[in-house]
Amino acid sequence: MTSSANVKSLTTLHTTLASTKALVQQFEISIQNGIQPGRELPLNPPNPLAVLSDAAKILSAQTTKLSLLVLNKPFTPSEITFILKSLSQECLPALVAAAELCPAEEYSRLLHRWIRSSVSSTLKELLNLFNEIPTDERGVEKTRGRNTLASTGVIWDCCNTIVKFSETGITALATVKVESYHSLLKDAIEELEEWQTGEMDDDDDDDDDSDSDDMVAQKILPSDFQSMHLSHKNPARNEPPTTNPTTNTAANPFAAPLAHTPSSKPLSDRVLKTLRLISLLFPALIKRRIKRFPAITSSTKPADLPTTEQLDTMDDLITYCQLFSEEADELAGALYAHDEGEVDERIGVMKGYARKCLARVRGTWEGGEDEFSEWVGKWLVKLDEI
Repeated sequence: MTSSANVKSLTTLHTTLASTKALVQQFEISIQNGIQPGRELPLNPPNPLAVLSDAAKILSAQTTKLSLLVLNKPFTPSEITFILKSLSQECLPALVAAAELCPAEEYSRLLHRWIRSSVSSTLKELLNLFNEIPTDERGVEKTRGRNTLASTGVIWDCCNTIVKFSETGITALATVKVESYHSLLKDAIEELEEWQTGEMDDDDDDDDDSDSDDMVAQKILPSDFQSMHLSHKNPARNEPPTTNPTTNTAANPFAAPLAHTPSSKPLSDRVLKTLRLISLLFPALIKRRIKRFPAITSSTKPADLPTTEQLDTMDDLITYCQLFSEEADELAGALYAHDEGEVDERIGVMKGYARKCLARVRGTWEGGEDEFSEWVGKWLVKLDEI
């Protein structure tokens, strides 16, 4: 390559890189703002998950080529320029199009938000990778090489996750989401149990007129639900969490000891009883409702999409599961403060969420009844006993 040709290719790379960065930033703003009101979608739009999955596969492959060209010698600006132009013309517009082709009213708020979040995260990391591309013959320095590899790895993870959930669909995504909320709730229960054991080990009177949690599970859960329980020993309230993130006790109310009073154990027992009963809901909801939801995957045709009512119910189910985990933190804070009135109020709020949630999902997705419908009635009886 002649010197003048080399200078020209470097200049082209510099210009292309600048325009590609600007395009990514523009797409990021578009994703954050969402679809503008009045914007019309194609008459027969393609499946957004299929578009997203295909774009992610291409991006992963192109990112691999790009990182190799950046790291290896000889430095070839013309080949890097070619990949950047290819990304700008095909892959990146497809990623953004997938977000626009997935309105919440047709594909659920869950999928709509997940696609926007996934595309936004991918674009941000792609921009980091672009910032590591050198624009001179010296190529990339060793430290920048490590940054290149790190960004490439993150983009691979983003793309793999996108492809996975595009193919497995809404039920897999919802399951992961609800399981994460369940984990938070189980953590709160475990911390409270440890705290109660430490604070109340001087109280040997563990007798209780109520059934133990395992006995409750055996009485009100179908056999397949029992095994799940035993193996894992827009709602009315909209106030934001009131915990103070600057203090350790707010982040973990059980980290600081609670002053012992005669009423401490009955109060904590009631909180535990409530949280354990709520915890029983999660595996049942996942198995009997979430995993039986009509499929939305990369191969789902428009005519086979769930109804608006089904989508709204699924979104509400996930919202209630999130509220259960958030309200558990509020309940823990009230218990730590030994505010019996606040504890009663928080338990009432959580019980209200549970009743509303089960009212939404008591019937099957087709409107009938099943074993879960019968179980809900028994579960609600136990809730009323608290």
